[in-house]
Amino acid sequence: MSTAESEVNVQGYSCRSPEDYAELVAEYAQQSIGTSIFTGELFEGLARFLSREFDRAQQVKVDVVVHTFPASTGDQDGNQRKATSDLTICSNTSEVDQLRSERSAIVFMRGHQPPECLTRLGAIFNTNPLFFQRHLEYLWPSKPLKLFSSSSLPSASFNTIRLRVVTLGERGENKGLKDHSHIQALREKDGTAMAGYLHDVAREYGLQAGNSIVRAFNVHSAQYFSIEQEVTVTVQGVNSQWLAMIWTDVGDDLGNGPGGPWQHDRSPKITRQSPFLPAIQFFPAQAAKGLSGWMIPSSHQSQGPFAQSASLLAKNYGLTLDSGLLATDSFYALTELFQSSANSICQLLNLIESVIDQSTGYNLYKSQEYNLENLSYHLAILNRFENGLRENIFDLENHQSLNWPRSCHDYCGDDAALKNKSKAIATAELLVIDFQKLHSRAVQLSARCQSGMSTCMNSAAIAESKRAISQAQQVEQLTRLAFIYIPLSFTASFFGMNLTTFGTGTLHMSTWFAVSIPLVVVSYGVLAWFSGKWI
Repeated sequence: MSTAESEVNVQGYSCRSPEDYAELVAEYAQQSIGTSIFTGELFEGLARFLSREFDRAQQVKVDVVVHTFPASTGDQDGNQRKATSDLTICSNTSEVDQLRSERSAIVFMRGHQPPECLTRLGAIFNTNPLFFQRHLEYLWPSKPLKLFSSSSLPSASFNTIRLRVVTLGERGENKGLKDHSHIQALREKDGTAMAGYLHDVAREYGLQAGNSIVRAFNVHSAQYFSIEQEVTVTVQGVNSQWLAMIWTDVGDDLGNGPGGPWQHDRSPKITRQSPFLPAIQFFPAQAAKGLSGWMIPSSHQSQGPFAQSASLLAKNYGLTLDSGLLATDSFYALTELFQSSANSICQLLNLIESVIDQSTGYNLYKSQEYNLENLSYHLAILNRFENGLRENIFDLENHQSLNWPRSCHDYCGDDAALKNKSKAIATAELLVIDFQKLHSRAVQLSARCQSGMSTCMNSAAIAESKRAISQAQQVEQLTRLAFIYIPLSFTASFFGMNLTTFGTGTLHMSTWFAVSIPLVVVSYGVLAWFSGKWI
């Protein structure tokens, strides 16, 4: 976003009520190009969304999960401590009204949220509206594009990051869709269905609080597909603590809300309850001592015909993290988010690599037209993830210079604090390595796609040249024959039918042969002289 967006910062402004927060955003959105250098046109959609009139007495459904962390006194021996937090689940606006920002906390918003939820959270925590505006771009996707406001400068990001979460899905092996033309038709059909889904989401047709949002749908083969969802994060200082607000597209079961292409053509051969594949993540080393403490309780498990592994993260956040660091270092507290995003992208790249293997090498020559389209399709996906991974690497490498908030305990100067700080830095470095590896793989796979496409186009050009040469040779043979038959046609036309044989003339048939044969010989001799070839 532009630097002008820095003016929409409610920190330092006391919002007494949700209405105050909505009015603040609406007031800024009315700043035009002629009245302020910090125009608010970008926030017009958010202002309209937040200014919907609602009844304060009515309890509106929301899906908010809050983890509050106790202040840490430090672990003198520096051992890892399993994270513990106070979990609060808000299912309506009355429960949101009870939230307070007295300790370091992580606030999860799952799926789509109504304006009543945003204005309350904004008023309670003095949240920068830029955070809401960025995540809600699915409601007005064309506005930021028309203003050319993305991507923004780091100084205008306000400790806000965006992560991509991918979930793979399986339709099951369908023999009727193995033909390449059927896969192309499947992509067209699912593309139309996805466009209809995004249209319904933008107009909130059938969209309820907590419904999951899908940003993109990719068809990789007749058997496998993937969906892309987004996580937006902002962190701000609250007194001597910090507050992380995380808005994730992953909410309730994807069978709820507007229908999408992931609900179509499900194969009966799939034995799993959900068509989505599980997200592959690995237990931390300390879990080897006993897995019981790391398992998710049944009350927090996800059930439904279209359940996702990513839906478990909000209610079970922090299982693998150090409680002491969670309470002091806000960037370390985002570790599991980064890990979840990285693991899902790694799984996607593994799938894309298998598809590229089937479309390159010797397989490239089996169906060049399809392989060219398939490689081009996946190249666009890889380029999109390259850009996102590049931004994530920048956030990871520069989080210290961007002054991410920390609690006061991080600066107490004792040995425990120093150990915590070094552990947080080491964790961030490992995340950098992971994301650099993902970016490197995405670049390599993009290069393979481009190489395969170049080979396809070169092979097509060579095949076209061969066809042109073959056609030229056929034309040459016809030209040779023309040198024989054209003289004969000429003499036949010249003499007409004035031959005594047919009783219409005075010339004999032998005269025609006496003239035609020498003329053909002379014509062929001229051809042979200029071409240097004889039949």
